[in-house]
Amino acid sequence: MNIRSHFVHSLGNCNSLCSWLITFCMSITIISCDTGGPELSDTYIKTITVTDGSSQVAAWSRAIAPASVGAVVAGVIQTTDQGQDIYVARLDKQGQVMWAKMFGGKSDDKAYDIIRTQSGDFVITGIADYNKLYLLRIDGQGSIIWEHTYQRIDKPMHLVKDYGFAITETNDGGFVVAGRSAVPWPHGGGGNVAPSVLHVDANGERLWFKQYLDKVGTGRALSIAETSEGSFIITGLYDSSRPFKITSEGTFKYIISDKERNVVYADIAILEDGSYIVAGDGFGSNLIRIAKIRPGGEIIWSNTYGYGYAQSLTITQDGGIVVAGSLWEKDTGNLNIYLFKVDASGKVLWKTTRDLLDDAILFDVKETSTGTLIATGRFTYHGWNIPQYPIILRADAQGNIGMVGSVLGGTREYN
Repeated sequence: MNIRSHFVHSLGNCNSLCSWLITFCMSITIISCDTGGPELSDTYIKTITVTDGSSQVAAWSRAIAPASVGAVVAGVIQTTDQGQDIYVARLDKQGQVMWAKMFGGKSDDKAYDIIRTQSGDFVITGIADYNKLYLLRIDGQGSIIWEHTYQRIDKPMHLVKDYGFAITETNDGGFVVAGRSAVPWPHGGGGNVAPSVLHVDANGERLWFKQYLDKVGTGRALSIAETSEGSFIITGLYDSSRPFKITSEGTFKYIISDKERNVVYADIAILEDGSYIVAGDGFGSNLIRIAKIRPGGEIIWSNTYGYGYAQSLTITQDGGIVVAGSLWEKDTGNLNIYLFKVDASGKVLWKTTRDLLDDAILFDVKETSTGTLIATGRFTYHGWNIPQYPIILRADAQGNIGMVGSVLGGTREYN
């Protein structure tokens, strides 16, 4: 059966006026479509086929951040030589591609996160040139403002790779990147993977780049947030599993106490009162968990919300917490997209799940200035030659996605 016709048949027709869902046959990190009005009132789904000029190429999606008008998407596409490149595209308010560009080095390049800066530019982080942490700053037309790669240590060995997984703009106008960096063994022959943080100024010039192997163990840093006094809180997948704090200069301070030691916290946000909200899932148990922690490390509350994965959280304008990820479906064993909201005490206000043919997950969620929710992720369709399909989802403030249909887009070549 043709995949497009099967997809349309499975998901139904578009008739809701409150939400939209876009599916891209390309790798994307999505910047939120903040409409500022009713321009995107129709629910719709579009496929944008990215080709190399003759055939379709594979893709995946990752993250989301607010934008004032329209959208910018970034991520990874498969090249004809079986490599990977970073793909960035600008969409108008109706989801139509205005321009599309490729960035990166000469080998496999991947984008893992993108943010919109206070000045309205966009900064992307990931990996480029096979083993270097990558930062790219572009304007709204996709023109490069600056582009840099970074290595924590100058070691021309294949085991030393530096990744950027999450980026935050700092109060001084610079940027911090949470990621991973290899720490070579003293006598050579290999190395350990360590959580790392890179700090650069507004022009991308390196200020410091540090790893925390001896403090929290092997692994990777997946999220980072800046406190009011300029220090940073980091979460991720590493031996201690608990969030930890570093100074503005990158000096390790302490591990934040948490009775749930075996939880991979994938995201963190800092509230106005200085407390932290962390979201993740149990290592091995796959129980979704959200916790609220005082600045000193005391747990205010810590709750579970079903079996699956929590990938991202956002604090809404009314003080609530929206979490995006996936939820295990008991009958089929598949992962369904999962979007839910809790209040400041952890009580569930609403939850939304949606079965998209096969395993599906949301990687990131943000609230727009109009109160709508934008999320991005991917779903799979087993048995087809491109098994992953990036998705972009827009829901109203109550999490309503509405019926999902399809308006098939045409083929667009990248350049």
